Amino acid sequence: MRFLLRMIMTIYTFMRKVIANASSHNVFLLSAGIAYNALLCVIPLMLVGLSLAGLLISQEQVEQAIKEFIQQFFPETSFRVQTGAIILGEVRKFYNYGSAAGGIGLLVLLWSASVLLSAVRTSLNHIFGIIPRRSYIVNKIRDMGLTLLFLVLLGIASFIPSAIAFFMSFGSQLSSELPIAWLTGITAEVVGILSLFFFFLFMYLALPNKRLPRFITVGSSLIAVMLWEIARWIFGWYVTTISSFGSIYGAFAVITIIAVWIYYTGFIVLFTAESMQAIYQIRYTTQQK
Repeated sequence: MRFLLRMIMTIYTFMRKVIANASSHNVFLLSAGIAYNALLCVIPLMLVGLSLAGLLISQEQVEQAIKEFIQQFFPETSFRVQTGAIILGEVRKFYNYGSAAGGIGLLVLLWSASVLLSAVRTSLNHIFGIIPRRSYIVNKIRDMGLTLLFLVLLGIASFIPSAIAFFMSFGSQLSSELPIAWLTGITAEVVGILSLFFFFLFMYLALPNKRLPRFITVGSSLIAVMLWEIARWIFGWYVTTISSFGSIYGAFAVITIIAVWIYYTGFIVLFTAESMQAIYQIRYTTQQK
């Protein structure tokens, strides 16, 4: 009984510390800033990504990768279909009219798109108490390079489900007894979770201006994946069964849902960082004693 009470008090003290730190660091406000910058960077990111993808693959492959990405990273709601239709429509317009502009203005677009990672980096620096020592220009060039790397990794993650489906169909031709549908579904889920883990790990490893301990980066990524999957399920259920986004916002419901989901994602990234920072501090203090 005494052990149980001690555990409850430890959890209560820990959560109180995390919530106090999150409040003092304005995590809710920082999450809103990340969501705002994400919406501003959607078009530049899309144009840069399409400019790079157009050099390697066809329009059909790009559209298939976008469909896989939306299915994997957005909650399962009717608005996900509308979001995919809107994005694919803009992609087709880009290939029909805007490929030249995308190539000519690549640096300008990359400069604009890097604002998103700059916002996440500034938020993580604030949470971990990191003071940037580099100049603004150096940080901006670094963010542009990380944005390019982020788009490349995102492209690879988007094409993995298609590659899995291809190899599974090839395996079904070799043996009709294999449970291809089941194996494809399980493999896609595992790859999706691993892609999400490396997505969070990329942010915790590459974005802060100081190298964080492995305990924080790996632990934050694991917890963020778990919270993000739970939030995706709850958010999808809420939008489908309870929310009235469509009746309130009308034609802007899709944009509103995307903004709210990005806000939740930003909050998960920052709140997880706060939690692991608190655990690390408690662990370090205990070791010192």
